[in-house]
Amino acid sequence: MVPLISLITSFGLFFLTNKFLLKDKYTVSFIGRVALAIMLVITGVSHFTNTDLMMAMLPEVIPLKKETVLFTGVLEIIASLGLIVNKTSKLTSVLLIVFFIVILPAK
Repeated sequence: MVPLISLITSFGLFFLTNKFLLKDKYTVSFIGRVALAIMLVITGVSHFTNTDLMMAMLPEVIPLKKETVLFTGVLEIIASLGLIVNKTSKLTSVLLIVFFIVILPAK
């Protein structure tokens, strides 16, 4: 629930700030990418702070649970940077779609 709340809140705050204070300096697409990047940083960091909880979400067939959790945390933080950079945002978006489909079986 925290990822969803952080996504919606960061998008709303950035959107309103952009609309009323920045006079539409940024596109809605960029605002959405920033909001998703914020959510990915929060979830990526939680892989390091709540490793045991994340390990419990993995199916039994996955070996090296701790390493997998830490690796995916690093991937999420790197992906958040890729979303912000215009040259890498499209590729990062496609890779994130694949990533989210792969992690879908987690409980």
